[in-house]
Amino acid sequence: QVQPLGHHPAHVGLLAVLGAWSVGMLGRRLAGPWVGGLAFLFLALNGAQVWFARYSTAETTAQFLIWAGLYFFAKMEMEGAEGPGLRPAASALPALMAGVAIGQVALARLDFFLLGPVLAYLIYCWLSRRWGRPQTLMALGMGAMLLHAGLHLALIARAYLFDTGHDRLMDWAVISLLSLPFLTDALRADYLAHSALARPARLALELGALAAAAGGLALIRWRAGLLGRFEAALAARRTLLLRTVAGATLLIAGYAYLVRPAIIDADLLLNTRGGWSDPLTRDPAVVAGDVRAGRMTADEARNMAGVALRPGPYWFAQPDLAATQAQRARLSAERGPWRGPLSNQTTNWLRLQGYVGAPISLPVDLWYNEYANMSWWQQLMVNPATLTSAPAPINAKYQIPLANLVRVGWYLSPLGVLLGIAGYALWWRRGLTRASWLFLAVAFVGTFFFVRQTYGTSDQTYIYILRRFVPITYPAFSLGIGYALAALARQGAGNREQGTGRRIWSVVSRRWSPLMAAGLAGLLVAFFVVTNQPIYRHVEYAGALAQLDAAAAQFAPGRDVLLMRGGGPIWAEARDVPDLVATPLRFAYGLDAFTVKSSRPGAYAADLAAEVARWQAQGRQVYLLLSASGGSFALPGYRLEPAGGFTLDIPEFEQLTDQKPRNVSRLTLPFQIYRALPAVPGALGTAPAPLAPDDFAAQVGGFY
Repeated sequence: QVQPLGHHPAHVGLLAVLGAWSVGMLGRRLAGPWVGGLAFLFLALNGAQVWFARYSTAETTAQFLIWAGLYFFAKMEMEGAEGPGLRPAASALPALMAGVAIGQVALARLDFFLLGPVLAYLIYCWLSRRWGRPQTLMALGMGAMLLHAGLHLALIARAYLFDTGHDRLMDWAVISLLSLPFLTDALRADYLAHSALARPARLALELGALAAAAGGLALIRWRAGLLGRFEAALAARRTLLLRTVAGATLLIAGYAYLVRPAIIDADLLLNTRGGWSDPLTRDPAVVAGDVRAGRMTADEARNMAGVALRPGPYWFAQPDLAATQAQRARLSAERGPWRGPLSNQTTNWLRLQGYVGAPISLPVDLWYNEYANMSWWQQLMVNPATLTSAPAPINAKYQIPLANLVRVGWYLSPLGVLLGIAGYALWWRRGLTRASWLFLAVAFVGTFFFVRQTYGTSDQTYIYILRRFVPITYPAFSLGIGYALAALARQGAGNREQGTGRRIWSVVSRRWSPLMAAGLAGLLVAFFVVTNQPIYRHVEYAGALAQLDAAAAQFAPGRDVLLMRGGGPIWAEARDVPDLVATPLRFAYGLDAFTVKSSRPGAYAADLAAEVARWQAQGRQVYLLLSASGGSFALPGYRLEPAGGFTLDIPEFEQLTDQKPRNVSRLTLPFQIYRALPAVPGALGTAPAPLAPDDFAAQVGGFY
């Protein structure tokens, strides 16, 4: 069997190295060897980068292609520049390679953040009459790869596209109309009833908007002088605009890192809820109000502030004063004297950084059943105090993204986050060129998109979900850190201002700035090396191959069919965990292994039994491999005969939902093997002897 290049473990590691190398080469070309070398070093040592260099997903493939494309774009612009503006006469190879690499990103992932800025660049070159050979070659290379990606989506990955983008595809009438030929009859009816096509005027409105946009672009190209005057106006205000962008970057990043996850809030700044005081002295009514607003849970109110609440829903929380007095007396005796106003806030900050064991717990005070029907502008402007309905049960899926940038910082350190943001803002202020703007734009868009919303389920686990930040965010932070350190090292060099004070500062900065930069770089290297030791040493699923060899030896390729289910206490795990075994059995050992994924397999039990009968008529033997909580399906007309079993027992890095993982656990996955045989007419069957806890078929068949 042939495995796609980007998904084979060995290829993933190679592409991770090439990705880090591409990031370093881009930094070297845009800002010098120190920036490139430091970016490569920090990214190569990053725990998330190392983890996904060994993990069979497409992130390192996308990372390599994105940064290779950005490198060739920068090379094209720098080597082909002929004076101001966008008039490159670059050599053919960098332009073609940029287009090919950027286009191939669409073959690796659906979230293709490079496409928008690159299309805008090509359209702008056409509008300003600066289209030349480099743009033609770049467009041809990218177009060929996008055509390949389009054919792949239409012919091979169609189900994945429409499953992943179902809701977004239905938002636009034109896209929904173009989707109809690729849909089944049931989905086509759903699109016609619920998509934007359901509003008759919407299609005409969108087509009219597209025609108006095309006409506007043609007018701009015809009146090229208008674009020239616009460029001149921007150039005259270049310093102000770049300072504004740099300042806005710092404000947005500060909000995402400190305010959004409630590290800094009104209570910290103004003591609005008594957070600087001993929590056991806080007004119970204020604590109950925090519970009603979703700022803390009832358990936190009881165990931190000693406030016992009356029974009832949390949005009607009221304090029980007698129980509160007794609870506070107990907590005071256990805790001892209050240790100062900073203890709670400091612990909260460390907790969010992942340096202590307590999980992240963030305030959610949104009334989602009302917010769901509002536009983003209404959600931004509404006063929550005016909302009348009771809060819906808190959904962790909406809670998780609030601390996304904090979780990204788990593998950068607070110092790394600070330097990365400062370096990125400084790059906008000092280093914006024709060659660097695309990198700066892609870095912001790709990071903002996933920091705002991770686009995963409420079962998000770490370190796995941090794969979202591997293609763009961690490389961008590494480059920003390198740029900030290089700028610090150069601080004061060549400073020759007049005046005694300025001369003294120049001497001091020339002497100490390089030492400070070197010291900060050393601290970051120490952070990476020390905190990532569990990841560096760990081999995920070590020993799995030998155990799978033994399991596969019990079956014959081409003769046996395996139906697998189970492995976890909830349906999502019983659905997905068997793939850990079925996938290698199918693609490495050539066995016909399938997983039964439905939450209600009884709905198609008769159809499945008919398929089993067809296989058996062909002379094939059918086995059911059932694991814990997975025996919840049966085959009508068949009895299950025990035929042995096997257990997959391998090391697995802990998977947590709200704190930084650092421990290695064991994944123990037992499977019992049953041979499917026709039931004896009129017989009830016999119980397996002895009936043991791992007789998983008994979970549905019943006990005798």
